[in-house]
Amino acid sequence: MEVKEFGEHLRKLRKAANLTLQNLSTLSGVSHPYLSQIENGVKPRPPSPDILNKLAPYLGVNHLDLMYDAGHLPFHDPNHSEEVETTPLAYGLDILTKLDDIEKYLVYDFIKYKGILLSKEDKEKLLDYLDYYFYQKQKGGK
Repeated sequence: MEVKEFGEHLRKLRKAANLTLQNLSTLSGVSHPYLSQIENGVKPRPPSPDILNKLAPYLGVNHLDLMYDAGHLPFHDPNHSEEVETTPLAYGLDILTKLDDIEKYLVYDFIKYKGILLSKEDKEKLLDYLDYYFYQKQKGGK
């Protein structure tokens, strides 16, 4: 979806939620002028994953749906359960299958575990642990 198209999409979601720009700004903590610029396609890029995460609950949509619509995810299963919205790694089981490799999934900045945003170092440690785990598994260990 192009940036202008995404802005129009966001406007439709906001209106469907029966919110003004000011209401959405107050609820989400995202500034009114910034929201207006997004909706009018003035911004050169779509909003960041953090901004989308702030907006999604008030627009009545899944954060990952907005991530996909904004172009931050290469694919998305809209039929996936909303229950795991706050645990992207659990949701990531479908993503991992399609991305083919967990390393590709860990490049996304929005990854959280139990509500805690993973740092670059956290992701590197996870990959190190996975390397060790699969090395042990190949050797016949647990």
